[in-house]
Amino acid sequence: MTLHEKNVLQFLKDHCVKHGRFTLASGAVSNMYVDARRMTLSSRICDDLGYAVHDRIHPCKPDALGGPACGAIPLAALTVMVASANGKLLEGFWVLDRPKTHGLRHTIEGNLESGWRVVLVDDVVTTGKSLVHAVREVRAAGAEVVLVLALL
Repeated sequence: MTLHEKNVLQFLKDHCVKHGRFTLASGAVSNMYVDARRMTLSSRICDDLGYAVHDRIHPCKPDALGGPACGAIPLAALTVMVASANGKLLEGFWVLDRPKTHGLRHTIEGNLESGWRVVLVDDVVTTGKSLVHAVREVRAAGAEVVLVLALL
């Protein structure tokens, strides 16, 4: 585990894990809730988080990374910024539950091209339904999913 990953894990434990009775997005009830957006949207840990994701996906040599809105949005943005700061090309995108009813009416927003190698990311996974949907949409767009990565 890298220092960046250790810092992310400690921040997650200290600031994001809540105990009580919670209804999850899946409808399931849990005695624990992970509010990952307290981490993905915090200046206190954003550098470590961006580098942790970047370092983990780098061996796959992806052209882009993204995933389900809205969990993947800050992860993609942070990781794209780290890639740019290190002189590497990496594009970002996110996948909507359904096509927008206005504008270009896309299901995938951002930068994704047919033939690209793609990493899918998400903050928290319970049932995996949104990631499975993202895999289907990315494949339908002609890209190859080479890795799926979640914080939890």
